[in-house]
Amino acid sequence: MRLPRSLRWRLFFVLTALVFVCVAIAGSFMALLAFPSQAGGAPPALIITLSSLGAATLTGAMAYLLGKGISASILQVTDGARRLAQGDLGHRLPASQESETRELAATLNTMANALRGNLQELAAERNKLSAILESMADGVVMIDQEGRIVHINQVAGDLLNMDISRVLERRFIEVARNVDMHQLVARSTEYGESQYEEIQLSAGRYVSVIAIPLGEGSSSTGVILSLHDLTRLRQVDVTRREFVSNVSHEFRSPLASIKAAVETLEDGALDEPGVARDFVGRIHKDTNRLIGLADNLLELSKLESGQLSWELHPVTLSPFLEEVRDSFSAHAQAKDISIMVEVHDVLPQVMAHEEYLRQVLTNLLDNAVKFTPNGGEIRVRAGVRDSLVEVEVCNTGPGIPREHLPHLFERFYKVDRSRHDGGVGLGLAIVMHMVHHQGGEVGVESEEGQGASFSFTIPRAG
Repeated sequence: MRLPRSLRWRLFFVLTALVFVCVAIAGSFMALLAFPSQAGGAPPALIITLSSLGAATLTGAMAYLLGKGISASILQVTDGARRLAQGDLGHRLPASQESETRELAATLNTMANALRGNLQELAAERNKLSAILESMADGVVMIDQEGRIVHINQVAGDLLNMDISRVLERRFIEVARNVDMHQLVARSTEYGESQYEEIQLSAGRYVSVIAIPLGEGSSSTGVILSLHDLTRLRQVDVTRREFVSNVSHEFRSPLASIKAAVETLEDGALDEPGVARDFVGRIHKDTNRLIGLADNLLELSKLESGQLSWELHPVTLSPFLEEVRDSFSAHAQAKDISIMVEVHDVLPQVMAHEEYLRQVLTNLLDNAVKFTPNGGEIRVRAGVRDSLVEVEVCNTGPGIPREHLPHLFERFYKVDRSRHDGGVGLGLAIVMHMVHHQGGEVGVESEEGQGASFSFTIPRAG
């Protein structure tokens, strides 16, 4: 290794001084041997001793000054290196006057700059990864080789019902109380392969879980769990099955009735005019029911798929309510039911699709007349509520049990499925979709034995 130039010069000076000391001592001894001491003169031994001490002192002073400069520089570099090792990467070693340590200090400063840059890049990548994990629609849990949670995003916390700020560094088996999930993690770790399973977390809550091992075999450093919420898909699947079952049932009943009537006619009822007319009337009624069911299904399908045109125009509501009420007069009179329209204020116009608004009112009034007993009463109220106009259709029927209220606007939902009133359970679902498409909301209030009140809102025009 080539020594720095200044160090080479200092060593040269020290060696030169040592040579002078050695020459002086050797010369003194030679003088002592060649010239005996004289009376009155200084003893040669004293001269030799003083000369030696002087040369040694000079050499020691030079060595001390040289060592002091180098020692201070080395201590300064040592202290700087210690601070860098402790993580103070912002510290920089000052430029040393000693060339022996100047290059070392510069190298340490360069290393600190590189380390600081690398750490900043790692922090940026970590923040980017955290942002990606937090923005994911799926839950992610990272478990280390000791089974502790090292990262969990909010989605996973919500799915597993965890407070993510309290579960970090805790064992996954302690905070996630699901045997199937623990077994999935264990299999992934044991076999070193990805494992997949659909797991039920709670009543009605399902997730698909993929366990991905980090590393291979004995060198595994943990497992990543990816959780995808299947609850909505399961609900859609259940709804689909119920829909098919309900449609099949609703079609089967009138078709069975028509088939029985036709078989009766074929068996000889055609020869009895009174009986024949009765069965033809039943066929006509059931045929109309099938046509109505098909029409409602088609309309609901168009509403849900957005195939209908929704051009909204200002509509004057008061005469509109009177018109729909009058269309039910004959039906109401047959059951001795009174229908009253109550408009307490001067109603502003509403932004609505007139045909669909008429169908909303028609469906609500049809239900009200159907479930109001003979001699009952129906009230249609309308009033202003902030930027909306609210319409209520209230009846004095038997009321609806509280547990049924959240489901009334679902397709094919019936409070009493034993009733054969000709309804198929689509009317209120159609009402909800039509009101929502016109910018409003639907609602219902009822208590058993005290009638029911169905309401909807429509935005004001202007």
